[in-house]
Amino acid sequence: MGRVLCFVRQVIVAMGPLRRQDRPLLGCRSADEGVTVPLYLVKFSMTAEAWAKLIKEPEDRRQTVGPLLEANGGKLLGLWYAFGDHDGYVLAEAPDTTTIASALVTVAASGAFSSLSTTVLLTVEETLEALHQAQSLAYRPPGG
Repeated sequence: MGRVLCFVRQVIVAMGPLRRQDRPLLGCRSADEGVTVPLYLVKFSMTAEAWAKLIKEPEDRRQTVGPLLEANGGKLLGLWYAFGDHDGYVLAEAPDTTTIASALVTVAASGAFSSLSTTVLLTVEETLEALHQAQSLAYRPPGG
């Protein structure tokens, strides 16, 4: 359903300018170019061997990750290193989950990461829509 809404959004954009409040749609985010794509937050931790290689030969990994994503229709929006549970974070957009998954499988197969996980990000508008839809749903917990 999200892909259909993204396509509808692209058609509407092609028809003319939209007001800011018209842009958010379920499963999509407005990009500067008028194309709508989901956002993904990737959390990663690197192996000791990968860190050792970076210490020996420091390099800007955005120059590797960006082209990897772009080759498959995605876009790197940012890469940050961090203290804490994960060594770093990547914010990316990709047209669909298969696209981001193929890039991440390629990265995971390199052996340079001890952990790699992805979260699909929702806009506030998407969350509000989900909350409205949840009002009409019922769930019975086990044993309830």
